[in-house]
Amino acid sequence: MTGIAHLGDAKALGRIGLKTMSWFLIASFLSLALGLLTVNLLEPGAGLNLPLPEESAPSSGVASAPPGFAQFIVHTFPDSMVGAMASNAMARL
Repeated sequence: MTGIAHLGDAKALGRIGLKTMSWFLIASFLSLALGLLTVNLLEPGAGLNLPLPEESAPSSGVASAPPGFAQFIVHTFPDSMVGAMASNAMARL
């Protein structure tokens, strides 16, 4: 922040901002491409052969329908942070 504040020239700030965004986008693209390439080559989890649960299995307790707007607002602002963590309030949405 101090370096940008002491820069003074708007043109130089624009060039630095453009270079910064370019580096960020290039690094993000390269890391995404490397991750996709690695996953497609190594196929992690391919040999696990995990069985699917039966249709008659009990439900996990997660609501299958999305919450309404009012319920979303109520759960967005809990009474207390500790109470929301203790009751796992976000998992019910």
